[in-house]
Amino acid sequence: MYQYLVKTFLIMTLFSAVLTAGQTGKITGKVLDQETGNPLPGVNVLLENTPMGAATDPDGKFVILDIPPGLYTVKLSFIGYATITIENVRSTTDLTTNLYTINMAPEAIEGETITVTAEKPLLEVNATNEVHVVRAEDIKNLPVRGYANVVALQTSVVDDGGTLHIRGGRSEEVGYYVDGVSAVDPYSLTRRGSIPNISIEEVSFQAGGFGAEYGAAGAGIVNTTTKTGGNRLAVTGEFLTDIGATEPSEDKDKLYSYGYNLYSAGLGGPIPGLDFIKFYGAIEYIGQDDSPTAGSFPVYNKDLNIANGRPEN
Repeated sequence: MYQYLVKTFLIMTLFSAVLTAGQTGKITGKVLDQETGNPLPGVNVLLENTPMGAATDPDGKFVILDIPPGLYTVKLSFIGYATITIENVRSTTDLTTNLYTINMAPEAIEGETITVTAEKPLLEVNATNEVHVVRAEDIKNLPVRGYANVVALQTSVVDDGGTLHIRGGRSEEVGYYVDGVSAVDPYSLTRRGSIPNISIEEVSFQAGGFGAEYGAAGAGIVNTTTKTGGNRLAVTGEFLTDIGATEPSEDKDKLYSYGYNLYSAGLGGPIPGLDFIKFYGAIEYIGQDDSPTAGSFPVYNKDLNIANGRPEN
């Protein structure tokens, strides 16, 4: 039974990897000798705590493909040279992160690792169109829930009662994707389903000029990527409540309470005994009253002076 479950899970994992095509980014760069300026072939370039990596070609260039969105640490090592570690390197869906030129210093004996912190570029020079990316750390600070409401805050987007119109196009012309899978109802051509905020890694929004893989849409693309499990088991949670849900109050901050309560929880990490397989899951529950519990506003009964717009004494 255990072997059957493992095989089933592996098949689902492989199938999911196929479906997530187009949901990854890549990291490129060029490695040179710091003293001579010559390219260094065969340098090992690894993403720490992942099985992903590459080796430089005869021109010193490297490309790491199919990297899920997120922050990574890039480690470069080569015999006779000081090891270099580059922290906070971000991979973004459908974009290329270029580390440009990396200079490695010759070293006769093994010494300390050189640590460099990557900086966010002012412009995404590798983007062929306008791409807006809202990441998990930004979504956490936004007063909205759901990837559609995140997109509604972007330029060229109009929210018509929960229906999004991009660049003046019809709502049916917007393509919605979650981890590479279309989230559009094939019959009504409307957005279907929702995702807990706690499980969103990033939301990528394109208002035009997108690639051929999104050819079914005409107005814009909303591409949502969910989180993946890390190297350690991690649990996250979130709780929101509507204060004053049970008793009416004259406090203006507690008026019109709908008894809103939200519970979210996420769990991710390696499978025990199968550390090479990572998982992530999230669950969310929202409870709300059918009608609000309303307090009473203070009523002003004095007459108004029409001449100056002030109350009469």
